[in-house]
Amino acid sequence: SMNILKIMFGLNRNILEIQEGVKLYCQRLANYIFNIQCIVDASVFVISGNITNEPLFMKMIQNAVKERFQKDRYGNIFCPEIKEATFHEDSRKYGAIYELQKKGCI
Repeated sequence: SMNILKIMFGLNRNILEIQEGVKLYCQRLANYIFNIQCIVDASVFVISGNITNEPLFMKMIQNAVKERFQKDRYGNIFCPEIKEATFHEDSRKYGAIYELQKKGCI
């Protein structure tokens, strides 16, 4: 979408407002991942969508997750690996096709 393109452009151009916004987004995402990890104890979290096309964005997410898990006072929650989905923003399309194939629709 156009918004993600603007964000990526601003991120790569070191525009402070955009960097701060992305950093806040990554911190919130890291907190969600931490909370989910407390329940499911996964070894990997896979992220898909347009943001995974931008290596800098993914690196910021990975760093935010590491920082969040380091803040764990007890240090007993395993920090999962954060990876991008193989098909990036097309992941949902492949998932939908897979579900239709399983149901025999196609």
